[in-house]
Amino acid sequence: MCHFVTAIVGGSVDLARLNAIAKKHHRFFEPIKNDSVESYLQKNEVYLSTLPHRAMCDCGTSLGWLPRHLVSAPKPVSGAKIAKLQRMGWSETKISRWLQSKERDRQTWNPPSPDDLSNDKQNDNWLALAEEVLSEPAVSSFGLMVHCYRRGLEDSIPFKGREDVDLSRKALASMEDCKLYVFRK
Repeated sequence: MCHFVTAIVGGSVDLARLNAIAKKHHRFFEPIKNDSVESYLQKNEVYLSTLPHRAMCDCGTSLGWLPRHLVSAPKPVSGAKIAKLQRMGWSETKISRWLQSKERDRQTWNPPSPDDLSNDKQNDNWLALAEEVLSEPAVSSFGLMVHCYRRGLEDSIPFKGREDVDLSRKALASMEDCKLYVFRK
């Protein structure tokens, strides 16, 4: 499974002009068809792939890093997990040490803050790209969506809807997978 970032552009779209902008940000726009997304587009919007130059996917993207990082928080250990370790032949001493290590991890884990965006160069690049696209006179909106695909960009995705938001570093870091975030002038 791979992450992909796709976009929508609303208004009168000059793809060559948009790609001149995208190229400065190491991206390339290409129209794509996806039935699970297109039903949510407005009549003047075009759905685009945004693949980076010479790349097959957007795995490792910093768009939406905040919700993905929160999911990775250390979780309490269940009784079922302990029983499984016992069945695997772990001694009580080994299980006790492992539980202590897990508890230390849980206590020392620092959840990320959406306000700590000081070193987010990749999202700065997305921010600059979006601002530049939105500065085009014929463009009325620009949207981004991060999502996972098993095969290709035509695969159906569990679309979670669309939301108009103000363009900011915090908005880019907080994006949820499969949700279209639309930025307007």
